[in-house]
Formats: sequence, C-alpha cells, structure tokens
Amino acid sequence: MFKIYIDRLEGDRTEKINITTDSAFLDINEKELCFNDSVAIRGQAEMQNDFLILRLQIETVYESICSVCNRLTKQKLILKNCNFCIPRSDIKQAAFDFQDLARQAILLEIPAFLECNEGNCKERKNVEQFTKKPKGDTHFPFANLRR
Repeated sequence: MFKIYIDRLEGDRTEKINITTDSAFLDINEKELCFNDSVAIRGQAEMQNDFLILRLQIETVYESICSVCNRLTKQKLILKNCNFCIPRSDIKQAAFDFQDLARQAILLEIPAFLECNEGNCKERKNVEQFTKKPKGDTHFPFANLRR
C-alpha cells in the first residue's frame, strides 16, 4: 500500500499517491494519544537526478489530553507540505516503502500541548488564577550591560 515502484518513474513520469488507510500502521498504544480515524495520504512521487521526490499531504484525526482540563479531545491534523528526498542509492529494492516516513511525519507534528475547543478550554478561567502575571515594574537585571 505504501510502496513506490522505482522503475515506473523512469523517463520523467510521476506516480499519483491516493491512500486512505486505517491508523493501525502508526502503532500508537498510549492512553494520552490515540488515532481512531483513518489516515488520508495524497500526493505524488517522481525521480529527479537519482533522487526519489515524495510530495505528500497527510490528514488524520487524533485524540489527546487537553492541557487545561485533562479531558480527551479530538484534533484534526493536516500536513500540507510533507516533502521527502531519498537518494536512489538508499533504495535497495525495486520498491520503496514510505510507511515509516509517513508515520514519522505525523508523529513529529503532534503538538506537545493541546487545548480543547480550538484553544478555548472552558476550564481556563479556573486555571488563570495560578498563572504568573507581570506586576507593574518588571526588573531586567542585564539591561544596563555595556556592549
């Protein structure tokens, strides 16, 4: 499913990629992060000067814990410009499997902190009392250093 056959790309040909698959290939088994929806991968592959060029757009939905209220919340993840450049010498077989590249791209774009309701968690008002706010005269200890 994630294979690109290199011999099909000879002579300035491109291969369209249009995959919708189950998120099981992500192999995520955590209670704080889960993928229950499908993953859609669109794009193209081509050979340029002994390099395989992959231009992908990846879309999925994941569930993670809200940093404010600690409830599980769904968030859409859209990666518009996932570009990969793989040297021909690194491709040992007639087909290149880009499953690991897609998995890495998705996992690298998951934010470390998530807030439900598109960044407007209803519980934020209860937490604001514990956040620091600058009080009037702020001290900058290195402001008078000479250059």
